[in-house]
Amino acid sequence: MQNELGNELAFRPTPLDKCLLGITLPLTKEKFFRELHDDSPKDFAKTYQQKACSLSEQCYWKIHEKYVNLIIKVCREVEKLGVHVITDFSLAHMKAIKDYDVVTILGHWVEKCGKIELSDDIYSPDDFMNAIPNGTHCMLDLTVCESVILLQEIKKRFLGDIIVFGFTIRIKVQYWLLIYLFVIRKMKHCPSLNYLRATEQVRTEIIKSI
Repeated sequence: MQNELGNELAFRPTPLDKCLLGITLPLTKEKFFRELHDDSPKDFAKTYQQKACSLSEQCYWKIHEKYVNLIIKVCREVEKLGVHVITDFSLAHMKAIKDYDVVTILGHWVEKCGKIELSDDIYSPDDFMNAIPNGTHCMLDLTVCESVILLQEIKKRFLGDIIVFGFTIRIKVQYWLLIYLFVIRKMKHCPSLNYLRATEQVRTEIIKSI
């Protein structure tokens, strides 16, 4: 029965109102600055300091702000097309994923401690998986760079119930956002498409255009 559910998700059409997009990255200047400080367990904002340690906090925000603007723009468009968007996706929001066919999380993997960073805190793979409600059957698209450990653990624990995939290498946020936007547009244009199939088509089209 579990494998049948997984196969059904992988091939049946995906309604846009059954898609959830969760954004975990800081989208305001205040939140970004809080997460830059050493006493914050969050890591994403600090990656700007690691790349250019001599800049001011304002400079780091200016660099990040262009990504924030793109994230907000994409969120607004896909929301108009029917996708449910949560821009401060935290562990508490995990209880909602049971209601969706496709859950996409734009987040950050903290390599030094092997944890996933959500909007509220950083969590171990076990903490993250324990927050997944019983009876969840969905495609989980983890747009969390280099999160191989988390992907493998979810595949083992939820085999047949959750189809999980994501990036095992680093990918720039703006590239992923454009891919996601094109996927949602394609699904809107062709309602019979499945999320996986639409993603494959978009990636193939991008490769051919290079």
